[in-house]
Amino acid sequence: MPAEVRKPKKLLWQLYPSYLLLVLLTLLATGWYAGHSMRAFYMSQIHQDLLNQARLLTDQFESLLEPLRQAELDRRCKEVGAKVPTRFTFILPDGKVVGDSEALPDQMENHGDRLEIQQALKGQDGWAIRFSGTLRQRMIYVAIPIRQKGSLIGVTRI
Repeated sequence: MPAEVRKPKKLLWQLYPSYLLLVLLTLLATGWYAGHSMRAFYMSQIHQDLLNQARLLTDQFESLLEPLRQAELDRRCKEVGAKVPTRFTFILPDGKVVGDSEALPDQMENHGDRLEIQQALKGQDGWAIRFSGTLRQRMIYVAIPIRQKGSLIGVTRI
């Protein structure tokens, strides 16, 4: 009985697994890079939009901070907050909340230890991403200093 002769593997089946692996790795790397780039672009856009909103709100509410008219400031925060989907807060240099679009300032803790507030109190635009205990969700915060006649009178946080 003649010995069975094995057919040699076709070249295609010798190369196919390595090319398949190469294509899959390339797709995976491209997908990761595209996702990372899109997330960075999206976060940059959100950050810029929040900065613009903070500046607009600061212009509208600045006159209520110096001299401080807290009841009117908080009332107007609630009115404007009912019309826009963004939460905003006004904070004095000592960290005390004096106006908020969604919560009662007297029931809120001192915000002086928040990263974005600390940056704004140093005269810079501040921002942070963290969990909000008040709203029970992860939030992006942007804070800008409010200056009047060269001195810091508060912080607007969006």
